[in-house]
Amino acid sequence: IARGAAAGAGAVLFPEGYALSPDFGTEPWISPAGATPCAAARTTQGDSPLQSGLACAARRQRVAVVANVLVRMGGGEKQIREVVIDAAGAVVSSYGKRHLFPSERWPLGFSPSSDAPTVAPL
Repeated sequence: IARGAAAGAGAVLFPEGYALSPDFGTEPWISPAGATPCAAARTTQGDSPLQSGLACAARRQRVAVVANVLVRMGGGEKQIREVVIDAAGAVVSSYGKRHLFPSERWPLGFSPSSDAPTVAPL
């Protein structure tokens, strides 16, 4: 994120979450639009570690970040979700992947999302 910001990028986009979670670990929840995961990380409530790190880096570097996050949803369902964080470190939007590759369903155990496509102004 720092290298992208130093190069003058207005947004840093990451590929599928596997680069961020090489062991296919999942976050405990997805931060909703309007949340500030970086600020939440410093409270007793806490937040999802990867989302907090991305939000803190976005705010520190003053650049928007878009990244895939592997999330364990309510009921134990796992989803691949895209989270959009603005340059102030706030979540603008999230979207769950709808069309999974067969290997994402099994053996990895991810479920498709029913989310409609979203638009996120940055």
